[in-house]
Amino acid sequence: MELFDIDDPAAALGYRNIRAGASAIESEIKAGLEALWVQYEPYADTNFLQAFSKEPDDRFWEMYLAVVLLDARKRLRKREEMTKASRNKGPDICIPQGRRKIWIEAISPAPGDEVDNLDK
Repeated sequence: MELFDIDDPAAALGYRNIRAGASAIESEIKAGLEALWVQYEPYADTNFLQAFSKEPDDRFWEMYLAVVLLDARKRLRKREEMTKASRNKGPDICIPQGRRKIWIEAISPAPGDEVDNLDK
């Protein structure tokens, strides 16, 4: 399945715009994201495409980080190598190191509150 195959009217505006590819820059961004997806797909949760359509910023970061690690010749644990019970749960990325496993949860920050909470 392609990264932009989800046709959901409730998808994020950015996702819908890039999916449509109406401008040259949107088409270029879409092609770049599809290239990342080809590399990341074996490592992604089974619900990644649906989640990407709703939270493209968060899921982009997860996908990009994994591809950067792969490009750095890190061995990542594929989803098919995990038990069915743990396949879609827990952190996003696993780097096996001998008998140890390094788990990474890729988190993209939210915009935050407009109110300064430091004074409370």
